[in-house]
Amino acid sequence: KHRLTQYHEFFVQNIENGQKVLDIGCGYGAVARSIAAAHPNSKVLGLDYCEDSIRQADSTKNPKNLSFILSDVHDGLPTGDWDVVVLSNVLEHIVDRIALLNSLTRSLPNCKFLIRVPLFERDWQMALRKELNVDFRSDPDHKIEHSLSEFENEINCSGLSVCEFKTLWGEICSVCHEQRVR
Repeated sequence: KHRLTQYHEFFVQNIENGQKVLDIGCGYGAVARSIAAAHPNSKVLGLDYCEDSIRQADSTKNPKNLSFILSDVHDGLPTGDWDVVVLSNVLEHIVDRIALLNSLTRSLPNCKFLIRVPLFERDWQMALRKELNVDFRSDPDHKIEHSLSEFENEINCSGLSVCEFKTLWGEICSVCHEQRVR
């Protein structure tokens, strides 16, 4: 999947070598590993609340600038002066996404957020399944699969602004920054 979709490139291309990157909900660390390998002067920290995922991430051959910790973002964030926050296929698993993003923007001011979520409009069959009241989600744990307007609305309500986005293989990939007060 990663080789065909090449979605890791979205993250790698939006991070500068030397930036400090916090990958929240890193799973087994594939995206964090790609970022760390492409940017050897960056510090990359992946965190996930699933012990098995962190164990798998740690047991893989990792670049020296990459580490992982077992942590639930709802219990607090690791200390550090982070430049970039990665949320790759995380938000769709969260019930109160706006509250989470608000908390992150307060705790991590001036960070760039790189966000990837499944796109509802990936196929006409999704809308038909929803209309028929049949599960249309790509994962039964998903609380939402965003339409473009739902995604933009949630981002704006959270204190972030969408600076750039693209759709890729049925997913939204977005660069977001803190809203500027005028």
